[in-house]
Amino acid sequence: DLSEVTDCLSWLVLSHACKQSSNAELTAEYYRLATVFLSGNDAFLDHEIHVLLASLLNRLVAAGIPDLNIGVPSVTSGQEFFLQLVNQFQAVSYGDQLFAMFVCIPLAMCQPIEYRKTLWIERQDLVKSITLKREHFSPQLLQSFLEPPETELELLVAYFQAVIVGLIHKKVQSFLHLFVVNHIKHFLQEETSDKERVKFQVYVKNKATGELRTD
Repeated sequence: DLSEVTDCLSWLVLSHACKQSSNAELTAEYYRLATVFLSGNDAFLDHEIHVLLASLLNRLVAAGIPDLNIGVPSVTSGQEFFLQLVNQFQAVSYGDQLFAMFVCIPLAMCQPIEYRKTLWIERQDLVKSITLKREHFSPQLLQSFLEPPETELELLVAYFQAVIVGLIHKKVQSFLHLFVVNHIKHFLQEETSDKERVKFQVYVKNKATGELRTD
């Protein structure tokens, strides 16, 4: 029932007005809010619910980024929860940017690598539906997606491929474009003797255009 969801979110807005939250509490709050997107196919599209969710998310990330390395009693598997969220995003999001923010938080570099692999490798086609801009993120939150540099070769290949095949366009997806450019550039500056990494560095240098070029 939409009215019950609205009442619950309104209560959260009021009850968290002056509350200081620990990392565990921030993480539990992220899961609670994300559950709204799983509660019904279009509940998040209700204007009042959308406004309340946006307000609560802004307050959440202003306090710090949720740490999905932390277990939450009500969530059996964070990875399974994220997969459900990704599936729902594909099915009903219509590219909604608030929904996309909830999908992207688990992709920060401080989060378990499995989350990035789920989206960038297993469900790469969804990347084109994430139209977030850099301006959607505070400087502090944005930095959590840029540092530390990605080291997983399989993911670096996926990032570069997403740009090459046209899944990411800077004009409408400046956040993801920045994410990819940042990590690929760090990778190209890496000194390595690993044959596979050197091979991919050469491939990127030959294929790269625009901001991905290093010369």
